Amino acid sequence: MANVFDKAAELGIVPVLSIPDVSHAVPLVKGLAKGGLPLIEVMFRTDAALDSIREIAEKCPEICVGAGTVVTIEQADAAMAAGAKFLVSPGFDPELVKHCVEKGYDILPGIATPTEIQNAVKFGLKYLKFFPAPTGGGTEALDMFSGPYPGVKFVVTGGMGADTIAEYLDVPCVAAVGGTFPAPMKMILDDDTDGIAEVTRRAVAEVFGFRIAHIGINSENEAEAKKTAETLARIFGLEVIPHDPCYFAGSLVEVMKGQGRGRLGHIAIGTRDIVRAAKYVERAGIALDWENAKYYPDGSLMCVFFRDDIAGFAFHLLAGPQKPKSDR
Repeated sequence: MANVFDKAAELGIVPVLSIPDVSHAVPLVKGLAKGGLPLIEVMFRTDAALDSIREIAEKCPEICVGAGTVVTIEQADAAMAAGAKFLVSPGFDPELVKHCVEKGYDILPGIATPTEIQNAVKFGLKYLKFFPAPTGGGTEALDMFSGPYPGVKFVVTGGMGADTIAEYLDVPCVAAVGGTFPAPMKMILDDDTDGIAEVTRRAVAEVFGFRIAHIGINSENEAEAKKTAETLARIFGLEVIPHDPCYFAGSLVEVMKGQGRGRLGHIAIGTRDIVRAAKYVERAGIALDWENAKYYPDGSLMCVFFRDDIAGFAFHLLAGPQKPKSDR
């Protein structure tokens, strides 16, 4: 069965925001979506929360809107009736969770202990909120939780910021981080859609950690490829690493022994989560060449090319960091 928190895991960030007046709801979510986050958790901390959820659901149906700080069954029912797609609670209330599960609501209850995780698992939940993360043990606690509960994924909240995204998303059991950082309150009050989009865009960039992993150069033949790799290695103090279709100059340059992909060569873009990054690129309208994707022996995705070149270069995503391996 589809779970709305699968979408949160694809994005890596859950904006968790209070909306002081319903008039700010639509400009806010438009800014989030423009920056790459078409999802928001509206906290039940203002009188405008319920009306804001309704406004977003009616006027921006492309946005996945949920209700946060849900602590009663009445709030849960009201939020879902207003158009919420999911519910988030700061703690684990068995009666609230039972009600939501029976109603078919996607709920993310807060946990801080193994006992709470175990009770949540009994309800069939696979996504839980780890709150508050910093005082609850941080990444070390999450690593320990993942041992006895391998099927559980966590949305981490409580004091999160753009500077902690990488730290937590590098923990395998973390599906996403949540916080107010994608939209500063002043920008919300000013209806600064473009400003929110820019802050959000920078936060999204932290999720993927995009970087140039290496540059690919095409050659006429193997002899030319070897000479080029040796020249680059000598200049930059690198090791020449031979592979079947290429020579690497360290991990910086891949020199093909013939005409590789791309009229001018190729550019490898490294990312900390290639599966999440691939879905992000596809949402941006870029088709990927899945037929020729490469995988590691354990079945995990190593690299996948964009189907079309850009400015004469082929581009591909590369899981990493990794030791140099040919992407052919």
